[in-house]
Amino acid sequence: MSQELEEKVARKLARIAWDRFNIRDTNFAKMRYPLGDDQYVDLQWRLYAEDARAALAVVLEAMAEPTPEMLGAWYRVKNGHHFHDECPPEDTSDYAAYRAMLSASPLGTPEGGAK
Repeated sequence: MSQELEEKVARKLARIAWDRFNIRDTNFAKMRYPLGDDQYVDLQWRLYAEDARAALAVVLEAMAEPTPEMLGAWYRVKNGHHFHDECPPEDTSDYAAYRAMLSASPLGTPEGGAK
């Protein structure tokens, strides 16, 4: 597993923890980490590395067994097929087919971007 990906997930988990911590006791959070969430994440993300590894293991396990919906999405994009109510895919590259497969996965497409 990539160290960079593990760190990225651990940092995201630390940011979520900061949000919960900050909501419960804003004054204490700001007193302990006066520079806010970035300071907390930079100092504490390593505490979330094990959780990040566990989360990534679940994702990798889910992606190792493609569902019929995932394979169908890949096939439709790659071969230019579409449902009657859909426009034909403009991009039939391997990359576009892979993205379609991921979007059709049980994990879905992440909402928003990572900070």
